Amino acid sequence: MSIPAEVKDALLDWKEKTPYSAPGDWVFASPATRGKRPFWPDSMLANYIQPIAEAAGLGHIGWHTLRHSFCGWGKFSLKLDETKELARHQIIATTSDLYGGMSLDAKREAQSRLVDYVHREAKKRP
Repeated sequence: MSIPAEVKDALLDWKEKTPYSAPGDWVFASPATRGKRPFWPDSMLANYIQPIAEAAGLGHIGWHTLRHSFCGWGKFSLKLDETKELARHQIIATTSDLYGGMSLDAKREAQSRLVDYVHREAKKRP
Protein backbone atom coordinates (compact mmCIF):
# COMPACT_ATOMS: atom_id res chain seq x y z
CA MET A 1 0.00 0.00 0.00
CA SER A 2 1.27 3.45 -0.84
CA ILE A 3 1.01 5.90 2.05
CA PRO A 4 3.33 8.74 3.09
CA ALA A 5 5.71 7.95 5.96
CA GLU A 6 4.06 10.65 8.10
CA VAL A 7 0.68 8.94 7.74
CA LYS A 8 2.19 5.56 8.62
CA ASP A 9 3.83 7.07 11.71
CA ALA A 10 0.57 8.76 12.76
CA LEU A 11 -1.33 5.47 12.38
CA LEU A 12 1.24 3.58 14.43
CA ASP A 13 1.06 6.30 17.10
CA TRP A 14 -2.75 6.03 17.05
CA LYS A 15 -2.53 2.26 17.47
CA GLU A 16 -0.57 2.79 20.70
CA LYS A 17 -3.21 5.21 22.06
CA THR A 18 -6.52 3.66 21.04
CA PRO A 19 -8.19 1.17 23.38
CA TYR A 20 -9.06 -0.90 20.29
CA SER A 21 -5.64 -2.02 19.06
CA ALA A 22 -5.97 -5.79 18.75
CA PRO A 23 -4.99 -7.24 15.36
CA GLY A 24 -8.62 -7.64 14.22
CA ASP A 25 -9.86 -4.27 15.52
CA TRP A 26 -10.91 -1.37 13.31
CA VAL A 27 -8.29 1.34 12.87
CA PHE A 28 -10.83 3.99 13.87
CA ALA A 29 -13.20 2.00 16.05
CA SER A 30 -16.24 3.80 17.37
CA PRO A 31 -16.42 4.09 21.14
CA ALA A 32 -20.22 4.27 20.75
CA THR A 33 -20.16 0.60 19.72
CA ARG A 34 -17.29 -0.28 22.08
CA GLY A 35 -15.05 -0.86 19.09
CA LYS A 36 -17.31 -3.39 17.37
CA ARG A 37 -17.81 -1.05 14.38
CA PRO A 38 -15.76 1.71 12.78
CA PHE A 39 -16.62 5.38 13.05
CA TRP A 40 -19.30 6.26 10.54
CA PRO A 41 -17.62 8.69 8.09
CA ASP A 42 -20.27 11.37 8.58
CA SER A 43 -19.98 11.08 12.37
CA MET A 44 -16.21 11.42 12.19
CA LEU A 45 -16.63 14.46 9.95
CA ALA A 46 -19.23 16.12 12.20
CA ASN A 47 -17.65 15.28 15.55
CA TYR A 48 -13.96 15.72 14.79
CA ILE A 49 -12.98 17.16 11.42
CA GLN A 50 -15.55 19.97 11.16
CA PRO A 51 -14.97 21.33 14.71
CA ILE A 52 -11.21 21.38 14.09
CA ALA A 53 -11.69 23.08 10.70
CA GLU A 54 -14.03 25.68 12.17
CA ALA A 55 -11.67 26.36 15.10
CA ALA A 56 -8.87 26.85 12.55
CA GLY A 57 -10.99 29.43 10.73
CA LEU A 58 -11.71 27.26 7.70
CA GLY A 59 -15.46 27.36 8.13
CA HIS A 60 -17.78 24.45 7.44
CA ILE A 61 -16.12 21.76 5.32
CA GLY A 62 -17.15 18.36 3.98
CA TRP A 63 -15.46 15.36 2.42
CA HIS A 64 -15.76 16.94 -1.03
CA THR A 65 -13.88 20.00 0.26
CA LEU A 66 -10.95 17.73 1.07
CA ARG A 67 -11.01 16.22 -2.44
CA HIS A 68 -11.04 19.70 -3.98
CA SER A 69 -8.13 20.77 -1.78
CA PHE A 70 -6.15 17.69 -2.77
CA CYS A 71 -6.72 18.27 -6.48
CA GLY A 72 -5.92 21.97 -6.13
CA TRP A 73 -2.62 21.21 -4.40
CA GLY A 74 -1.96 18.55 -7.03
CA LYS A 75 -2.13 21.17 -9.82
CA PHE A 76 0.91 22.86 -8.34
CA SER A 77 2.95 19.85 -7.26
CA LEU A 78 1.99 16.80 -9.35
CA LYS A 79 1.75 15.70 -12.95
CA LEU A 80 -1.80 15.49 -14.24
CA ASP A 81 -1.76 11.69 -14.44
CA GLU A 82 -0.43 11.54 -10.87
CA THR A 83 -3.35 13.66 -9.67
CA LYS A 84 -5.75 11.38 -11.58
CA GLU A 85 -4.32 8.26 -9.94
CA LEU A 86 -4.06 9.61 -6.41
CA ALA A 87 -7.55 11.16 -6.57
CA ARG A 88 -8.77 7.79 -7.88
CA HIS A 89 -10.55 9.34 -10.83
CA GLN A 90 -11.78 6.55 -13.04
CA ILE A 91 -10.97 8.37 -16.27
CA ILE A 92 -8.42 11.06 -16.96
CA ALA A 93 -11.13 13.20 -18.57
CA THR A 94 -12.14 14.02 -15.00
CA THR A 95 -8.79 15.79 -14.61
CA SER A 96 -7.83 16.18 -18.29
CA ASP A 97 -7.64 14.31 -21.61
CA LEU A 98 -4.52 12.30 -20.79
CA TYR A 99 -4.39 8.58 -19.98
CA GLY A 100 -1.74 6.78 -17.98
CA GLY A 101 -1.00 4.71 -14.91
CA MET A 102 1.56 4.96 -12.18
CA SER A 103 3.75 2.37 -10.53
CA LEU A 104 3.69 1.99 -6.76
CA ASP A 105 7.09 3.70 -6.53
CA ALA A 106 5.83 6.59 -8.66
CA LYS A 107 2.78 6.93 -6.40
CA ARG A 108 4.99 7.05 -3.31
CA GLU A 109 7.24 9.67 -4.92
CA ALA A 110 4.23 11.76 -6.00
CA GLN A 111 2.69 11.59 -2.53
CA SER A 112 5.98 12.68 -1.02
CA ARG A 113 6.11 15.71 -3.35
CA LEU A 114 2.53 16.58 -2.41
CA VAL A 115 3.30 16.37 1.33
CA ASP A 116 6.41 18.53 0.79
CA TYR A 117 4.34 21.11 -1.10
CA VAL A 118 1.70 21.29 1.65
CA HIS A 119 4.45 21.69 4.28
CA ARG A 120 6.10 24.51 2.31
CA GLU A 121 2.77 26.29 1.83
CA ALA A 122 1.86 25.88 5.51
CA LYS A 123 5.13 27.53 6.54
CA LYS A 124 4.23 30.58 4.43
CA ARG A 125 1.05 31.13 6.44
CA PRO A 126 1.11 33.20 9.66
